[in-house]
Amino acid sequence: MYFFNRCKHHINTILNSCKCFSRSIVLLSSIINFYPCELSEENIPLLCRIVCVVDAYDAMTSDRVYSDAVSSEQALIELIEHAGTQFDPHIVDIFLQVLNDARVLLP
Repeated sequence: MYFFNRCKHHINTILNSCKCFSRSIVLLSSIINFYPCELSEENIPLLCRIVCVVDAYDAMTSDRVYSDAVSSEQALIELIEHAGTQFDPHIVDIFLQVLNDARVLLP
């Protein structure tokens, strides 16, 4: 809980210093606040559900200070395994379709 509160404090500080980005502030505030409010499923704003999937994929497939990147295939397996619990299953399905379409279109 300490870590969550510290993260929330830092994010709120950043948001307060960036008031000119009002849409971003609304989005980030929604992402931060749906966990403590215990929102679930369709009650979580759509944009937050999309960002959750995309951010998780990016985090898994990018090198971080605390962990090495995993392959795209491994990240997709994780998204599929957690669809319906951590991630909106409809958003995961659409994300998979978009990635598949992008691979077909790219040379």
